[in-house]
Amino acid sequence: MAKDIVIVGGGSAGWMTAAYLSKALDRMDSIRVVESPRVKSIGVGEATFSTVKLFFDFLELDERDWMPPTNASYKMGIRFVGWRRDGGHFYHPFQRYEVVDGYNLGEWWLRLQDGRRGGEEAAHPEPFDYACFTVPALCDHLRSPRHLDGRVFDERVQGFYSEADGPANKVMVEHRVQYPYAYHFDAALLADFLRGYAVQRGVEHIADEVLDVHLGADGSIDHLV
Repeated sequence: MAKDIVIVGGGSAGWMTAAYLSKALDRMDSIRVVESPRVKSIGVGEATFSTVKLFFDFLELDERDWMPPTNASYKMGIRFVGWRRDGGHFYHPFQRYEVVDGYNLGEWWLRLQDGRRGGEEAAHPEPFDYACFTVPALCDHLRSPRHLDGRVFDERVQGFYSEADGPANKVMVEHRVQYPYAYHFDAALLADFLRGYAVQRGVEHIADEVLDVHLGADGSIDHLV
């Protein structure tokens, strides 16, 4: 049975929802976005986690489709500055541990620290993030996670970035891949881009104010004014 779906509010959240539903429901339902012309999107740089790639893959949008219009850039991790007492920094990378002989590099790093206790090296061990991951070195040297020919620095996930065959996965269910980077983008520009995508797929855009919300006898929303 067809349904009428109303999304109140635009912005990146509203238009991401509308774009996703327009694809997931395959135009079977009526989808409307009510967006106040007086309330603007928050025009800030928005950061994401690497699994956001699944969202764009589901919409069948390649990076070259949506990144330029939204002033997007790559995000390989989070750098915590002043993390230690000595004023240093620590990277939280979007990268999984390598596994050697059944143990991940984090466990090997801890074992090496145990062996150094009491020795001269104990005061200055190799930092955990630099010892166990590639991303910190890439960030320090201002390197991109992708080569100029389109290859990803982590060859194990190259198949998930193939534009020729399409992405190997588009949904979160059973997602076991660690994508090596996420994105930064302008939230207002992303909302504009996805508005165009959704409207082209049949979503109705209503530029107006929501004045009141009427509830039914059971407390659920009956209709909007």
